[in-house]
Amino acid sequence: MATRSYDNNRFINQVMTRAADGATVIVGAEGDLTVAASGKPYRNRYVFKFETANGLITRVTEYANTVTVRDHGVVAVAPVR
Repeated sequence: MATRSYDNNRFINQVMTRAADGATVIVGAEGDLTVAASGKPYRNRYVFKFETANGLITRVTEYANTVTVRDHGVVAVAPVR
C-alpha cells in the first residue's frame, strides 16, 4: 500500500496467524483510512504475508481488493523487490 496516498492510516480487526514453518506470519485486517487527495473514507480488506529470518522481517507481501483501490482513485504502486 502506498501510505502517502492516505491520511489517518489505521488497521482494525486484525487477525494474526503463524504458519507451521515458524518463519511466516499471515495478518488479515480491515483498513480504516482516508484518501489524502479527496478526504473520502477508504475501507478495504487486506492480507499481509510477513516472511522472517533470524528474527527480522525479510519480505512483506500485501494482498488487497484492487477494485476498491481503483474505485477510490488511488494510484497503485508496483511491487518493490
